[in-house]
Amino acid sequence: MEELDLKIPTLLIPLLPLTGFLILAFWGNRLGRRSVASLATSAVLGSLILGLVLLFGTLGTTGGVRFEYWKWIAGQEFEVPFALQVDRLSIVMILAIGLVATLVHIHAFRALTKDKGHARYFARLNLLTAAMLLLVLADNFLLMYAGWEGVAVGTYLLIGYNSEDKLSGLAARRAFVFNRIGDTALLAGIIALAASPLAIEPGGIGRGFTYDFILGNVTRLMTGDPESALEAVPLLTIVTLLFLFGALAKSSQLPLSTWLADSTHGPITTDALIQTVTTVVAGVYLVARMHVLFLLAPATLATMCVIGILTALYGATVALAGADIRRMLAYSTISQVGFMFVALGVGAFVAAIFHLVMHALFKACLILTAGSVIENAGGERNIRRLGGLKHHMPKLRWVFLIGTAALAGFPFMSGFFSLNTILHEALFLPLGNGWSRFAGILGYGTVFLTTAYAYRLFYKIFEGESRGIEEIRQDKSRSVKGAVLWILAGLSIVAGFIGIPAQGWNLIGRYLSAGVFAENLRAALGFWGMSGEPSLHTIFMAIFTLMFIGGFWTSRNNHLTRPEDSKTLKIRYQGIYRLLWDEYRLDKLYRAMFIRPGTWLCGLLWRWMDEEWIDREVGEIESKERAHPHSLAAVMLSETKMTYALYVLLGIILVVWLAGL
Repeated sequence: MEELDLKIPTLLIPLLPLTGFLILAFWGNRLGRRSVASLATSAVLGSLILGLVLLFGTLGTTGGVRFEYWKWIAGQEFEVPFALQVDRLSIVMILAIGLVATLVHIHAFRALTKDKGHARYFARLNLLTAAMLLLVLADNFLLMYAGWEGVAVGTYLLIGYNSEDKLSGLAARRAFVFNRIGDTALLAGIIALAASPLAIEPGGIGRGFTYDFILGNVTRLMTGDPESALEAVPLLTIVTLLFLFGALAKSSQLPLSTWLADSTHGPITTDALIQTVTTVVAGVYLVARMHVLFLLAPATLATMCVIGILTALYGATVALAGADIRRMLAYSTISQVGFMFVALGVGAFVAAIFHLVMHALFKACLILTAGSVIENAGGERNIRRLGGLKHHMPKLRWVFLIGTAALAGFPFMSGFFSLNTILHEALFLPLGNGWSRFAGILGYGTVFLTTAYAYRLFYKIFEGESRGIEEIRQDKSRSVKGAVLWILAGLSIVAGFIGIPAQGWNLIGRYLSAGVFAENLRAALGFWGMSGEPSLHTIFMAIFTLMFIGGFWTSRNNHLTRPEDSKTLKIRYQGIYRLLWDEYRLDKLYRAMFIRPGTWLCGLLWRWMDEEWIDREVGEIESKERAHPHSLAAVMLSETKMTYALYVLLGIILVVWLAGL
């Protein structure tokens, strides 16, 4: 297929769900319930189908294709086009987003049959999907940032969808604040990169802002001008650290990790979309897309590797002691995304995207199945009050077991292959300043914990005896919702075979490496004088399997065959258990370090500057003006107002001048 034939389909991929959002936002209340769901689902399904068109239309090419539609910002020295880029990375992301988002939309129609705000909710689902698709298709940093902010808006609106629930509103504000912190860092990094010599065109005539231009300049430095590349390392380290901080906030990683678990108060489909193919993986995609910059910033790679494995361990240990089903799955997501950042930090970019796709499938399966369980159990989310549900929900039990096995890394299921690849690359790739091996070794221990908490959740819900639920609705897995769950369960079983770590079998590895990552990774290894070591996949797959068996046996022993052992451990290690139950008390730490000092400072400035100085002086002058309207006081008041206006103007001029340096 000719490149020109793909120009319109590429534009329609984000435009279809965006159009669905606009129609539903303005006229959704005039449409019937079925029409609303059909319109929203068709828009996302259309994006998936067009993604398949791009896949088959570009199979014969390894490079990217760029389509420019119009000049977005045009100037003599700086211009930004509205352009979209199609390459193998964006195609994989489009297919993953389109597939999971379509299934989530179908499930949401059946899950929200009695909800009066169904049009508003589907509009927000379409908005988040459209923003994520724009993010992965963007050709330049500014358009990418527009999609990035769109994801933030969609996340905020979906988390705060239930306006009558105070907790939903608080969670939405919390997510908004945490994302604003990261987004500010990302914007600072983009501005620094745009102002750097890497954005200057040959001859110093103007500045380019597209990926091809800036990332291409970095690649050329790496391969043809080593001295200039070394001089650029400090700048790239600062830029990539800012990018990393933005990615960590968006993906709910340490130290900005607590907002995701608090967001689990809305419809279950919100969790499924946010935690699989949109918000929390936006940061992973950002680093993968900018991987050329990170390859010249080894300090940032090492930092990302350490933060990733610590977050993976943190999320797994909190989930190990949790009781709320949805919060446990949220912390599981935090942990799994931590593994993705480990892969990015060691240069295993293909492994990170592979695990992103596999996680989207089995985590969507687990989250949506958990939603059906909670609904049938009368809204009960506490696993301490559940149990014995296998007699009432046998089909849901099997679906949840499949998702659990995939998450835990059961041999030859999706999580087994993708997690194996990450840990293997962490041990053998030389990037990461030696921290990669630390992450790999600690990662195998985290696999043990992942298996333990995953099967603990399964046993607590479905095995044993009922512990407090009086009325339980029967399993309805034959419905459309059930079909969605079985599709995700089936994909969780077979999808991992696209990434078998063997010569000629790793389809996703060959697809992404040839078109996106391999050449740049080889150039970076050559630039730093490194080389990959020979790998022994079979041995490390065996080690991974032993970790799985250990975690499975521990969970089965403590929560199924001898549950009294679990109570004994809680008593013996009461301090550790309380720390995990309190989720490491990060919220208290944030309050002590940031909220209380910030509140105190704002109060001080308000009392000292606003009340004691400005209000007092202006009040005195106004009283004199009222007493002597034509006296010097009136002139002074006018001059004071003009002085304030002058200060504001000078501040604006200073900001503009600094931005132009």
